[in-house]
Amino acid sequence: MAICLAAGVLASGCSSSSSPSPAGPFPSVLASPVARDTTPLSPDEVKQAMDNLISERNHLCAEAIATSGTKAYGASGPGNCSADGTTTGAAATKP
Repeated sequence: MAICLAAGVLASGCSSSSSPSPAGPFPSVLASPVARDTTPLSPDEVKQAMDNLISERNHLCAEAIATSGTKAYGASGPGNCSADGTTTGAAATKP
């Protein structure tokens, strides 16, 4: 009986909750989300973001052509990339 009692005490010590907060590790379903900053980007920030995206796209196209070769894709290259590293997709326009 003493062995069963000792095993019960040890098992009950392991059953305590170890959540990081009283509400648990996840927020409540009804909790309001944190307010976001609604300030629009300035024209300079938009231009910088577009330039970064275009640069990354061109880099990825060049890498895709270099690793796969254009023979498997014909003259157009993979996706919308052409063999010379430029893209054949639509030009960037204002939404």
